[in-house]
Order: sequence, then C-alpha cells, then structure tokens
Amino acid sequence: MKGEQMEFVLASPTTAEIIPFPGDPLAALVRRTARELEHIQGPAADRLWRERCRGIQQDLAAIGIAGAEVQAKVDKFALDVHGEMQRLAWSDWHEAHQPGGDAA
Repeated sequence: MKGEQMEFVLASPTTAEIIPFPGDPLAALVRRTARELEHIQGPAADRLWRERCRGIQQDLAAIGIAGAEVQAKVDKFALDVHGEMQRLAWSDWHEAHQPGGDAA
C-alpha cells in the first residue's frame, strides 16, 4: 500500500435530528415531578400526581386539544416521569457504588 491513496466512502450519509430550543415543553415538568415523587409517597404522591395530570389536561384544553390526544399526552408524560425516576435511581445507585482509590 506504499504510495497508494486509500479512499474512504461512507455507506450512507450521516443524518442528525435538530431539536429546536427549548425542546419538549414538558421536559422540565417531567424532571421536577420525578424528583418530587422520589421524596414522597402515599396520599401526598397521589395528590401531586393528580395535580400534575390535571394541569396538563387544563393546559391542553386551553389550546384546543381534547379527547384521545389529551390522554395520549398524559400517558406519554407518565412514561417519561417513570423513565426519569428510573434514570435518577440508577444514577444514585451508580454514584453510591463507585470504587474509590487507585486502580490496581
């Protein structure tokens, strides 16, 4: 291969998804709800959850969204909060189980 030039060809063009700022308007609410639910349980957690879901429903109704689309957005919110709670739990566990000191 001495003196030869190698050609590199991409099999397919690289694509990227552009997410305009601020992104998902519920993202901050998802993170805040997950953090708050980590520290409460029982009736207080139920009350917080109902308040958040009702708030989302009211916000959507105010902009003319109703019916199945509202339920789909509330369901997505629930899945996102659950996922964030899992992420937070994993992060906490990972931090608590980091080995200390120098590697052998």
